[in-house]
Amino acid sequence: MGTKALFIGRFQPFHLGHLNAIKQILKECDEIIIGIGSAQYSNTKENPLPYNLRQMIIEEALQKEKVHHFTIMKINDLNNDAKWVRRVLSIVGPIDVVYSGNSWVKKLFTTAGITVKNPRFIIPITGTIERQMIIEDHKRWRGYLHPTTVKILQEHKGLEAIKQRRK
Repeated sequence: MGTKALFIGRFQPFHLGHLNAIKQILKECDEIIIGIGSAQYSNTKENPLPYNLRQMIIEEALQKEKVHHFTIMKINDLNNDAKWVRRVLSIVGPIDVVYSGNSWVKKLFTTAGITVKNPRFIIPITGTIERQMIIEDHKRWRGYLHPTTVKILQEHKGLEAIKQRRK
């Protein structure tokens, strides 16, 4: 049985930094569970894209990149730290390591006795910056997204969702 990792994020939107981190994690682990966090939220400034669109974007980008050995799972927020980790673990099953750049997620899983590692984000982008570039129609916003992601955002009104939630 191989090493199983959990990589959790909101993926608002899924960008090349996420893609590269997943590829790096799969060099260290045999399988990765991609937990889409705050899955119940959409149409807000922080979470403009719905879960199903985020899932589609991730699946399509990973398939185009020939990335295998991944599972995508829906992770809702509970607004209760102690219960949230137990809930996540009940959803994803046994894992060996969690990868996250989020200090809150790191603290919660470390407290639960699970090894937490920082993913290596070698592409300097965050979802917040990416959304802001889309809102401002910055000419470089497409450069931080996989072409499949751009296409899906255009076809499924994802860009409009991001732009409408700028306030």
